[in-house]
Amino acid sequence: MNRIGYLPLVLSLSGLLSLDVVLPVFIMDLGGSIVIMGILYSAQSILRPLARIVSGMGSDILGGKKIIALSIGFRIMAYAAFLNAHGLWLVALGMMLIAIAEGLEGPAFLSSTAYAIEDMRYAATTFGIALSIRMGPTIMAPLLTGYIADCMGVLYVFLAGLLLSAISLMLSLSLDVGFEDKCASRGIQRNYHDLIRGNFLLLLSFTFLLFLIASSFRPIFSYWMVRVLNYSYTSLGLLMSIGAMLTLPSRIYTGMLSDKIRHVNVLLGVGILRSLALLVLILRSDLPCISIAYLAYRALMAAPPRNALISELVDKKQYNIAFSIVGIAMDAGRMLGPAIMGYVVSNYGFKTGYAVMILIFMMYMLVVFILRGRIYSGKENT
Repeated sequence: MNRIGYLPLVLSLSGLLSLDVVLPVFIMDLGGSIVIMGILYSAQSILRPLARIVSGMGSDILGGKKIIALSIGFRIMAYAAFLNAHGLWLVALGMMLIAIAEGLEGPAFLSSTAYAIEDMRYAATTFGIALSIRMGPTIMAPLLTGYIADCMGVLYVFLAGLLLSAISLMLSLSLDVGFEDKCASRGIQRNYHDLIRGNFLLLLSFTFLLFLIASSFRPIFSYWMVRVLNYSYTSLGLLMSIGAMLTLPSRIYTGMLSDKIRHVNVLLGVGILRSLALLVLILRSDLPCISIAYLAYRALMAAPPRNALISELVDKKQYNIAFSIVGIAMDAGRMLGPAIMGYVVSNYGFKTGYAVMILIFMMYMLVVFILRGRIYSGKENT
């Protein structure tokens, strides 16, 4: 467990800062426009899945430790570009480097956690703890970033990011993440096309459906609460802060529950609970009910059981590419979700949007239920 906890702790240093707090204004100050800003963020969403592919294949060839160090190196170069930016091209370069770093880190981090698990009976709990450590600092990141920017200036945010990334890089070089180096040298010889079928294909499908909703729920909910229901930004911010704090223990207890009653059953529970929360948002608009629904929506996390399920369905030698492919399914959902739900909400209203989300969750649960039947009947990845 010490080895498993050390990796997310090292990577969590990057979560102490939130670039989204300062980058939009920084882009505008350098002569950019909303259109340019949108193009840059869209370019990030394209580069990130490409980097995931490189991460999966590269980890097999070079080993996860080198890929993790490489991802941190890209962060250092990104912050250096931001610090020296006197025009938009260096900002664009920095944002692309950040996207590459994020894409490289994700699969290497998850597969390294899977490799280091010694007792698969506690796989989901281990993933829950690792993810909570990795994402813990993000709760305070917007506040810390805003404080630094207000008191010292935006450039000091970038300088702090550079220093934190440098420390993270030095610590990462001493990591023993549990990879089998002898497997890494032979990774290029594996047939990955055999992976994307059967149970794993069902897992990719429900992951895509889940992230169709995950990517669009928060912005739609935020706008609906402030502009349609006329609640204050303070109320929204307080509710989201409580939700973010709930997420940390939620990952851990969801993982523990998943290890006890099987991962697919918890994944079904995620769909049921979130569908019920969306139903409450359709039926009620008073603040207490909205608050209960929002917190219920975040009460169960899909990541720990999903990652544990991957480690069960996939041969250990294919962990790297498996987590990479699942990450691409997540990115595909993130890219399509806001466009689809934005169209639905703008043309048919928010309640219809929530109803469509419930419909997608029903499709998600159907796929999970089919996968559950295959697992219970002992069918392999065929």
